Amino acid sequence: MSPNERKLALHMYGGILDIYSVGRNSLRHVRTSGHASDPDSLYSRDRSECHPDDIFFLNRIDATRRRIYGIFDGKTDRLDNINDVFAGGDGISDFSRIAVYDWKGRPLELIHTGSGRIYAIHADEKAGVLYAIFRKDGKQYFGELKLD
Repeated sequence: MSPNERKLALHMYGGILDIYSVGRNSLRHVRTSGHASDPDSLYSRDRSECHPDDIFFLNRIDATRRRIYGIFDGKTDRLDNINDVFAGGDGISDFSRIAVYDWKGRPLELIHTGSGRIYAIHADEKAGVLYAIFRKDGKQYFGELKLD
């Protein structure tokens, strides 16, 4: 929910981001965006077909007046997780990136944090800081990232 409670962003598995306008006793769908191709540029367009480079996961989002921030997997091949389980791993996705969108659902930036798996984020637009709880080398940490 945007701070002024006029916009609502929802995410689903599949990297799909739905944006709604919230009115008095009403909810109007504004845009659906997702399936970002080219993970480094986070170039995206609305579409329903699958592509080998499609990115399938957003996890937990937080929103400010101007931006939507989502914990982002960045992997394209869901078989990576399945193969990891068969090899004795945990099959858990990376989620070490932050995808940044505007309120029209357009991808603006992909932040490579270099951290371990991110579990939670909170963006403070006024302070210009993105806070995160992440896990690396078996330990949990609290981090801050300066926003532009």
